[in-house]
Amino acid sequence: MRELSSIDIRFLVAELRQSIGGRIDRLYAPTPEELLFQIRKAGESKLFIRAAVPQVIYIASGKDGMPERPSGWCNGLRNLIEGAKIVDVLQPHSERVVQFVLEKRETQHNLYLELFGKGNIIITDIDGMIVMLQHELVLKSHAVERGKKYALPPGTDTFNLGKEEFIKLITESGKNVSSALSTVIGVGSFYAKELCERTGVDPKSESGNAHLDELYDRFIEMLQAPADPQIASGISLPFTCETVSGQFETTPSFSVAIEKMYASSQVGDFEASATKAVDQQRERLMHNIAAQETAIAKLEKEQVVCQRIGETLYERYQEFESMLNEFSAARKKGTIDAAMKKHLQVKEYKQASGDVVVEIIEPKS
Repeated sequence: MRELSSIDIRFLVAELRQSIGGRIDRLYAPTPEELLFQIRKAGESKLFIRAAVPQVIYIASGKDGMPERPSGWCNGLRNLIEGAKIVDVLQPHSERVVQFVLEKRETQHNLYLELFGKGNIIITDIDGMIVMLQHELVLKSHAVERGKKYALPPGTDTFNLGKEEFIKLITESGKNVSSALSTVIGVGSFYAKELCERTGVDPKSESGNAHLDELYDRFIEMLQAPADPQIASGISLPFTCETVSGQFETTPSFSVAIEKMYASSQVGDFEASATKAVDQQRERLMHNIAAQETAIAKLEKEQVVCQRIGETLYERYQEFESMLNEFSAARKKGTIDAAMKKHLQVKEYKQASGDVVVEIIEPKS
């Protein structure tokens, strides 16, 4: 599934704002990365919001597959925000972050869902101090830890750029147009390519040679575009894109498109994971078979040797019996050295046990 950009999240937040005024009736956390809110609003049907950081957030069609027993992480979240009223839903600083402003018994919390990097789920108090989070991080710019003030990653407030600042950021970036749009303006590679297509600009051209005035106008048009959610060529889109062709399916909302594509990607990931597990198991079995075949070949060689030793002992039994008797008598008389010299095939005599080590030389055939 395509990674959500800041523009995608802008359109999703517009849909998520229908939850404002509702209360979080129930909260589920099937995994540490996933949340599902069951929201009640007076006179309206239940609303479900699902997030799986850092991949997606959307208004879900239901709550299938939720665990009956909550984890400790889930219980902690429930204690803080279950029953809270949703006061606002925001996309702070044009980031790939969704912020829920929550009120519960005159206490306000902020829930931040970070949809970038490895993702994170963070709850702060009204002063912005982190009271609970999925995992702590120490970044170059700041630390994300319990008890510290939450801060967004440093960057440009993309959606509030004026034309002059937009043009300046691109021209001074030292990057080609597509890279500057993607990383400096922060629209991501998909919408950077789309903006270049709409403006007729070569994505790889130097930023100073681009039609930056027109590029800015197309950027603002994109931000203000009426929602036209769809799935085109297997990609969920909030509006029609010139860079995507082929069959398309109009959906009632961007959330519906996201949910379909996310569910499809999860099935694909499961199948890929299952295939990988089968391949790994096959590889382990083949390795074990090869090891067993090597061991069998070794044992077969040892069997031939042992069989020949047994045959030799049987064929020369009387000779070996006579030798043992002789060494037994020599042991009592103290004439072992003489017996050793007499029998050159004897390589060692073990005094303690009375064992005789004999070298048997097979005649050449």
